[in-house]
Amino acid sequence: MEVVEKSFMLLPPADGKCRICAAEHKPESPHDGTSLFYHTRFNMRYKRPATWADAIAHCSPEMRAVIATFLAGKGLWTEPPAGVKPISEPIDS
Repeated sequence: MEVVEKSFMLLPPADGKCRICAAEHKPESPHDGTSLFYHTRFNMRYKRPATWADAIAHCSPEMRAVIATFLAGKGLWTEPPAGVKPISEPIDS
């Protein structure tokens, strides 16, 4: 049986939206960790699922602490596998 590789193409986000998560936010704000675009793009690029730790990695330490605490309190916090650092993807200003 022949193995056929499948590839996906992702259209760019609409004008004015973040090129990383396709949401509208300020460069210093977190990416939309619930965005299907974000998860698909991240997985295609880094070959692993995106986490909330990745979505906030480009934020200030103070903002990361507040968001991580809030999400952990709701049982939503996610991190990369042990030994893997979060990937910071700042957006262009």
